[in-house]
Amino acid sequence: MSHRPIGLLLALAAVVTSRPTTAAEPTVAALAPETAVEKLGPEARAARQLAKKLASAALVLPAGDGEFVDAQGKPATLAQFRAVWLHQGDTAAQDGPLYRPKTVRALRGYVEGGGGLYLSGAALAMVHTLGIEPVRPRLGRGGRDRYEARLVAVEKEHPVFAGLAFEGIFEGGTIVPLTSGGWPAYADFLGSGGPTRGMLLARADCAAENPLAEYELGRGRVIVLGWRAANYALADNAHRDNLERLTGNILAYLGDRRRWQKVVIGPVHVPQSVRLGVAEHDWRALELAVEDLAETFKGRYPEGGEFLGRLKALRQAHDAILGKPAGGDAGGTEKGDKSNLPRSGPEGASHKLDLSPFSVPVSLDGDALKKLDEIARQFEALKREALLANPLLDFDRLLLVKRGVKRLGLPANWQSNSSLPRTGYDNQIATLSPVRPDGEKGSGAFCAKHPPGRSGKRLPTPFPAPFPGAPPPRPARPRSRASA
Repeated sequence: MSHRPIGLLLALAAVVTSRPTTAAEPTVAALAPETAVEKLGPEARAARQLAKKLASAALVLPAGDGEFVDAQGKPATLAQFRAVWLHQGDTAAQDGPLYRPKTVRALRGYVEGGGGLYLSGAALAMVHTLGIEPVRPRLGRGGRDRYEARLVAVEKEHPVFAGLAFEGIFEGGTIVPLTSGGWPAYADFLGSGGPTRGMLLARADCAAENPLAEYELGRGRVIVLGWRAANYALADNAHRDNLERLTGNILAYLGDRRRWQKVVIGPVHVPQSVRLGVAEHDWRALELAVEDLAETFKGRYPEGGEFLGRLKALRQAHDAILGKPAGGDAGGTEKGDKSNLPRSGPEGASHKLDLSPFSVPVSLDGDALKKLDEIARQFEALKREALLANPLLDFDRLLLVKRGVKRLGLPANWQSNSSLPRTGYDNQIATLSPVRPDGEKGSGAFCAKHPPGRSGKRLPTPFPAPFPGAPPPRPARPRSRASA
């Protein structure tokens, strides 16, 4: 493949020139993993600087759950950018502000709406969090050594490899060296069989880390770069030019829909530990639940027969894809047989169940995997519809207690409520309406009586509080060192 020094400049120019823009309208966002600039670690700062250098990227930070702000603290939306880059190289923890439920939904919605998302470092694992990749990637902390991270291009003609300095005469010139030592906090697919829903663009030159892949979600695209490759803070990286050129190509590619390639998923060898479609016990559990609701409530649960029919049809389509023989019941077991259901408690904890439809590794092509994903989504929708149709949930509002995180007022398992402190609580009474997972939480309007000057929303006393007329609590008995 010829080396084109101006390839990167032309690719980046495509992001800017494909439609009229101004300097105040950047097309690429550098999404920070923290809520404030001063909280960014070395890797996040290095990625931000590189994004600004390559694509004049604007800094975007997470604010509230599902909300974002720019560097000046003004509200920002992901939809105003053609490409968004999230690099997570300072920590592999998957619990930061970007992992809040509404923020995750906002990122998924951005891609589904046609945006391009680049996930590097430990952020590669977000393809699992976003519901794009069913396998769970491996995660790890950063470290130092002198090992060179080299990729082997699988799709060498893909635009992300334009202008890179390839090596490896005996490998057909497919080796791409990216870093000359050390690694950031990372994620990759070693041991998982992934990517199972994306197109592998490059593998590692040593094992099955498979660090570079492209996914299609809705009308948008996601590219991930993990393993040792995304070491942006390495100051003396001998292969810095390759790393920067690859990064620039990825951002330019994601920002220009006209250059997007067809995502081709070849046969995937899925290990036993990876669940395909819907687990065996989930079919049977939902069938038992619907049968019980129909038998218990009869005319108050009129859709029971319809739910069971839909469940059986989904199961038949599911098993046909996997090449399994069709069973009589939706669960594939005798009616009332609960032996296939997971057991709880210490005894069940040590009893390993086969949670995958097959007990041996299988190979499926991309079309079959997509069909299984669609059946799994339909199964989840049916489960939600059938279980929320329970007549016992037929009311408007559910009364809740919203507890302050600093003092939850929940005793440890060896204690009781008498051990709880009686002050320092910041609880609220709230409602959930409608009584659904996506219902809105409200407070205050239902409080009919409260002392003058009080809103009725806060509970300054511990919860639960003593009932009216209860005798005052006895003082705690001093504990000796021996009894403690």
